[in-house]
This record gives sequence, structure tokens and C-alpha cells, in this order.
Amino acid sequence: MFTHSKTMIAIAMFSTLQGCATLTTESTQDVLFTSKPEGASLYNYNGKKLLCTMPCTLTLNRSPGAFFIARLEGYKVQALKLKFSKNTKSDGNVALLTAYSVGNLVDGLSGAKYQFQSTKEVIMEKEEMEKPLTN
Repeated sequence: MFTHSKTMIAIAMFSTLQGCATLTTESTQDVLFTSKPEGASLYNYNGKKLLCTMPCTLTLNRSPGAFFIARLEGYKVQALKLKFSKNTKSDGNVALLTAYSVGNLVDGLSGAKYQFQSTKEVIMEKEEMEKPLTN
């Protein structure tokens, strides 16, 4: 009888750990950035720090609100926002209802609750040249 209880406890613990995205997912994610045409520069959200020249892969902390600036001479500056979605592994926190709130909070704080799109393609728009005034 006692051995049966240990087995049940072990199964319950294992099933709750399967639902915790923090334990099964890294807090960072690689995202591939590409541009058309190639060679656009990718900057941080305020445009002050050059991160890479596209195509490039960045390892980002998982959290909603990842913003960037893309620049290429002769093209309009573009503001970028990565799409993110809920990591479905976080839904497993429901396996143990009493721990759902805690698991959900931990997954949110660690960033494991979210996942970014894996590729971000930036289509650069040509800058329009001002036409000279004619009389």
C-alpha cells in the first residue's frame, strides 16, 4: 500500500513538471532576421546600438515587446516588432490546479511562457527622392 502511494506521488510530480515551461524551455530563443535587399543594419529599439547586419541570428530573452530599428542607405527607416505567442508547454501548469497560479507566474517571469516567431523578414522600402523645382 505504501509503495503504491509513492508511485502515485511520483506520477503526480512528473506530470506537473511536464507542464512547467520554465523547466522544459530555455529563457532565450534564436531569431533569424533577414532583409530585402540584404545588408540592412538592425539596431536596438532606440536605434542607438547596432546589433547586426542582416541576414543574422540573434539570441533574445523571451519576453513580450521586442522592438528593433532597421536601416539601409537609400531606404526608409523601419520600426520592427517581433510577434510572440504563448508557449503551449505553459498550459501544462493546469495538471496540478493548486500550482497553476504559481507555475503560470514563474513561466511568465522567466520568459518561458512566450515564444517569438523564429524568422523576421524585413522588406525595405526605397526612399523617395525629392524632385527639383522647375520654373
